Amino acid sequence: MSDVCVETRDPDPASLAGSLLCSTEPELRSKVQALMARTPDLSSNGLGRSLNHEPDAHQCARGVLASSEGERQVRRALAWIAPSGVRPVPVARQRSSSYDLKHRVEVWHHPRRAGNVYVSNGALIAAALLTGLEVVPIEGSPNAWVGLARASELPSPWAA
Repeated sequence: MSDVCVETRDPDPASLAGSLLCSTEPELRSKVQALMARTPDLSSNGLGRSLNHEPDAHQCARGVLASSEGERQVRRALAWIAPSGVRPVPVARQRSSSYDLKHRVEVWHHPRRAGNVYVSNGALIAAALLTGLEVVPIEGSPNAWVGLARASELPSPWAA
């Protein structure tokens, strides 16, 4: 996969994602782990505890997001954000569901690479938080609203 790696000081999400893609695996993992330390409800499942899981499932899901596999999933989400030129918008005005966006990222990656294109809901949320996008938990759900332009205005998964 050819990730867009661009060092920048520009605070827009696409530029921040490009800068984060320049991180080594241990560096990005460390950034994800630091984010998780500040966000105890964040796991590979998303934000909060799912009602359908055992009590220790949240800790297990946090371990997945903090792992090398979690780092790869966050990197896949960042690779979608970086070249996309996505525009942040206030969640109160427009929003996209983290779960819908994670599927958009997977579809976008599918024609670009062989192998695993899976991105967890939590990895998408982590990438959004790392790039400064507004993220608002959806009550009673592990999903979150992400302050991005409407899905119809986001980069097409079939765009070259």
